[in-house]
Amino acid sequence: MAEANSSDSPYTLNVNTSWLTRPLFSIAVPQWARRALQTATAIALCGVIVSPGLVMLGWHAIYGNSMQMRGKKVPVPFGWIADIGPDLGVHMMRLPFTAFQIRSGESSMFMSQASWPRGESKEQFYESWEKANWNLSDNQEIVSGPLRSGTGASETICMQSSYLREPTRTSASCLLLQGKWEAQFWGDKSDLQTFFTVVRGVE
Repeated sequence: MAEANSSDSPYTLNVNTSWLTRPLFSIAVPQWARRALQTATAIALCGVIVSPGLVMLGWHAIYGNSMQMRGKKVPVPFGWIADIGPDLGVHMMRLPFTAFQIRSGESSMFMSQASWPRGESKEQFYESWEKANWNLSDNQEIVSGPLRSGTGASETICMQSSYLREPTRTSASCLLLQGKWEAQFWGDKSDLQTFFTVVRGVE
């Protein structure tokens, strides 16, 4: 018995398979439009990658390299941005140049007027502030200080803490302007000297 050819069946329709793979709607996109779209996509991608750096550059273009707070000039280093918070203190944050450089827990600083108890002399206030820093530490911290530098209006006294669980991180607290202001730092050890430079530069 001869094998039946499916193409000879009355129920078979011969259709060109290329027709089935064609899109239902076909829109011709000009070459210039495709190039414009590719260029816009590349620019947008680059903008996202360097957005932290653009924010930082924009801040310094508007405000310069310092902020005024309560009659004092607070320097803001290049690479950082600052804002006056609802507590009337200066909050600073370090921004990387690209999104690829973002680290967990970016470095930050805070600066405000110190709470000086009534009836205490400057040295008594320094001593109580130092004790408070020691008492707030735990078994995972290595506290060092106090370290004094400068004289008169430029005098500063600082305490520093290192962390056994996070060896690259550190924190510091300083009294400046003869104990009238307080500054704090949290972040990477590589940014600590920048913090001390800011503290010494307040005027």
